[in-house]
Amino acid sequence: MPCLPQSLLAKELAQSLPAGFTFKVYHVSTPPIKCHPLFAAAPESKPEPTYCESHQLNVAIACPSVAGPDGVHSEILIFAMEVLVYSTASLTTIFVSKADSTGYLHHLGLPREAPSPLRSIASTFLAFLSAHRRRINIKLLLSLFARAQDQYLFPGSIDNKGKHLLDDRGLIRWWCRVLDPIVRSTVSRTAEDSLNGITSTKDTLKAYLLVPGLDRQETLNLLSTPMSSDRSQRDLWIIGHPLYLLSGSPSAPPRCLIPRFPDDPKARFVEELDEELPEVVQGEICSPSKRTDLGRWKSAKTLEQFWEAMMFRQECSSGRLVGFVWVLVESRKSPLESAELATATSGVSTPAAGGRDRTADMAMLRDGSPTPTRGLKRARETKSDVVNRLATPQTAALRRNGDKGNSERTVGERRRTTSRRPERKQKLSGPIIPRQPRIKKASPSSADDPPVEDTSPYYTWPQDSRGQVVIPTRDYMRINDFLLRLDFSDRETAQASTTRWVQEVRMTAGLSEDDDWGESVTGTKVWERHVQMALGAVNSLGAGSIRKKPKDDASAGETTAAGGDEPPSMHILSAGLIRKKPKGEARS
Repeated sequence: MPCLPQSLLAKELAQSLPAGFTFKVYHVSTPPIKCHPLFAAAPESKPEPTYCESHQLNVAIACPSVAGPDGVHSEILIFAMEVLVYSTASLTTIFVSKADSTGYLHHLGLPREAPSPLRSIASTFLAFLSAHRRRINIKLLLSLFARAQDQYLFPGSIDNKGKHLLDDRGLIRWWCRVLDPIVRSTVSRTAEDSLNGITSTKDTLKAYLLVPGLDRQETLNLLSTPMSSDRSQRDLWIIGHPLYLLSGSPSAPPRCLIPRFPDDPKARFVEELDEELPEVVQGEICSPSKRTDLGRWKSAKTLEQFWEAMMFRQECSSGRLVGFVWVLVESRKSPLESAELATATSGVSTPAAGGRDRTADMAMLRDGSPTPTRGLKRARETKSDVVNRLATPQTAALRRNGDKGNSERTVGERRRTTSRRPERKQKLSGPIIPRQPRIKKASPSSADDPPVEDTSPYYTWPQDSRGQVVIPTRDYMRINDFLLRLDFSDRETAQASTTRWVQEVRMTAGLSEDDDWGESVTGTKVWERHVQMALGAVNSLGAGSIRKKPKDDASAGETTAAGGDEPPSMHILSAGLIRKKPKGEARS
C-alpha cells in the first residue's frame, strides 16, 4: 500500500502547537465510496448520489516507559478524532463523528498556565479538511453535535485521574472555541480581499448554534467564557439552524431537510417520526417519499415544531444539554478563475456525456470569440469547422442507428433460418491437477478495490489531503473496532495499547518495518506569556487596580476630638446628642 506523507498537515499543525514540544501524528483515511444519502428524497424524486470518506487523526507523545528500563520512552496516545466527509453534486458536508482524549497529556511537561494543545489540533485539522474539500460554487457545511460522555474512542480512559471531563455547557463552549478560528480567518480574509479590490473570490460564511431547551440569551452565554471581556465572538454566530439553506427545494417536507448522520440524536428522532407515515397507498407498499400527504409528518409539520419536540427528548431533557453546531461556507469565483482552478486541480478536462457542450459553442459563434483549444485538432478549428462539427453528430447518429438496425435485422433473419442446436458439455478427461493454496496477505481487499478517481461531479479527492495511510472502508472499520477493544485505564496499559494499535494499522496497510508510519511534528508557536515567565518578569498590578477602603467620617471625628491617634478609653457622648423627653402638661 503506498504511503502518502501529509507534509501540508504537518506544517499547519507545527504552526499551532507549542514551540519545543514534539508530537507523533497518525492520519488514516479511506477513499470516497458510495453510501446512503444524508437527506431523504423529496416527493416524486430520486435520492441524490452521495459519497463518503472517513478520516481518523491520532496524536501521541513520548513518555517514560513503565515496564522498560530507565531512560526508555514509549509512545502513548493523547487525542483522537474521527471525521466523515459526505459529498454530493451540490453540497460537501464535513461531520465530526467522535473526539476523545486519554488524559495523559501532562506527561509532556507543559506549564500549568499554558493552554491545552488539543483544541489547536482539532481546529487545525478541521480547517485543513475544509480548505481542501472546497469546490467552486458549491456549499460546504461543517457540522457536529456536542454531547458530554465519559469516553468515546479510548475505553477505560475514564479510570485515569488525569483526564479532565467537561460538562454539557463546557463541551459546547469548547467546540465553539474550536470552530471560532475557522470563522474568524474566513471573515478576515474576505474583508481583506474587499479592501484590496479583489472581487473574483467571495467566501460567505455563517456560523450557527442551536441548543434545544435554551432561549436566545442562554445560548449566547455559551459563546464566550464568563471571565472574558471580548464579546466579538457573538457577532459571528447566529442562534438557529441553516437547514433551509442546504436543500435545493426549501419547501420540501421537513424530513427531506434534516441530514441523518450516524449516532445522531436528531436522526433517531426522524426515524421515529417516519413511522407516522402510512406504509400502504392504494394497496401497494411504497417508500416514505411516495406516501400520502407528500411525505409529511403528522406531529411535526415544520422544522420549528421539530426542534420544539427535540427539547422533550430524553437526550435533551433529562438534565443534560446537546448543542448542534453548523458552519456554512459558500465559495464563489468568477467563471474564468473557476475554469483555471478546475483545470489545475484535475489536470484533465471532464466533458459531459455526449462530448462538448453545444450551447457553449453556439454562444461562442454568436459572440464571434474564438473557440477554446482542446487538443491539437481543436486548436486549428475555424468558425466554419465549428458549424460543421455541430451538425455532424446528428448525421452520424442517424447513420449509426441505421447501421445498427440493418445489423439487427440481419442477425434476426439468421436466427430464424438457422436451427438451434443443443450445446453439449465438454467431458473432462486427464489427470486432476490440484489448486495451490493461496497465501494470506496483510490486506486482501486492498488490491481488489477498484481505483477511485481524484475528481468527479460528486466529490473531490486531492492527494494532499489524504491520510498517510489510505485503506479500504472495511479495513478502516476493523481498525476502529480494534481501537475500541483496547484499554487506556493506566499508563502502562495505555502504552501497550498504543503499540498494538500502531502495529495493527501497519500490518493492515501492508507496510514493512522500514516504512515510515506516523509523522513527528515539533511545534513552532511561541506563547508570549510563557516567554515572559521564563525571563523572570514580575507581573505587578497597576495603581488603578488597587482600591483602598475609605475611612469612616464618624470615627475620624472621634479621633480628632480625643486629641490624639489613640482611641479614647471611654465613649463620651456630647451634649448635643442627648435629647430629653418633653414633660407633659399637668393634669387638673
